[in-house]
Amino acid sequence: MNIGKLTVTGGAAHTPAAPTNFQVERAYANSDELTVKWNLADYSTIKNYLLYLDNTFLGGRYDDTLYVKHLPAKTGTLKLYAVGADGSRSLATEAPLNEAAAVSDVKVEPGKDGNVKVSWTNPQVSGEKTVTVKSDTGSWRYAAKPYSQTVKVAADKSRVTIANAPVDSSRYVVNVDNAGGTTATATGAFADAAIEPYPACSVIWNGDNVTLVRPETQDWRYLYMTEKWIGENGKQQQENQLGASYTYSQNTPPITGIIRGRTTPASYTRSIPRQS
Repeated sequence: MNIGKLTVTGGAAHTPAAPTNFQVERAYANSDELTVKWNLADYSTIKNYLLYLDNTFLGGRYDDTLYVKHLPAKTGTLKLYAVGADGSRSLATEAPLNEAAAVSDVKVEPGKDGNVKVSWTNPQVSGEKTVTVKSDTGSWRYAAKPYSQTVKVAADKSRVTIANAPVDSSRYVVNVDNAGGTTATATGAFADAAIEPYPACSVIWNGDNVTLVRPETQDWRYLYMTEKWIGENGKQQQENQLGASYTYSQNTPPITGIIRGRTTPASYTRSIPRQS
């Protein structure tokens, strides 16, 4: 006889409390992907979380977020269970899923002028839209100053332009919320039309040596330096741009060596002897 599972307990109640603040974080508009989040309880009381769509298991882990690569349906009830040390489950915390009532085909066009154009296809039942464009603060490529802008759009409209967005190629998240439906999400990168200047304080002279400190900005690839010679009459006599292919001598690496081999803190700077 197969009884499936036998559990022996000491009689004490170990069933964990239901998860709190469970919600859909991102429902990607042009795919079956989904991300949910909740408040994470201490590991001493909770060992795992299990996510279901109705009665279909979607995944589980001990964390405060879970990514679902493929949803089996567009509508239903998401259910999250907490699992205790003895395997007992909490009551389910539920969140409605209604992607059929969400907008679809969300398209985002970030402009180099800071204007972000967002368009979508309305569902059969279209309500007032809440459109949010914001910096993706969880991304490795983040904005120096996090950006967020929210606007309301009439039910019969399917596009909007949001101004004053970053143009530093940092990552964004766009949410389009149709009243009564799941929020549709799109992600990507803002336009790349600006780069932070290299600060003068990062150029350090010590006698005949100059040290160039590795730039702190994320958005850079090459570092160029220009030498200028000024004559006694105050007029410029010569100018020489140092870049990817320039070397002072056969034994001196190019300035762009600063961007290669950054595996140790010492490689964050490069000292270049000044030639007389």
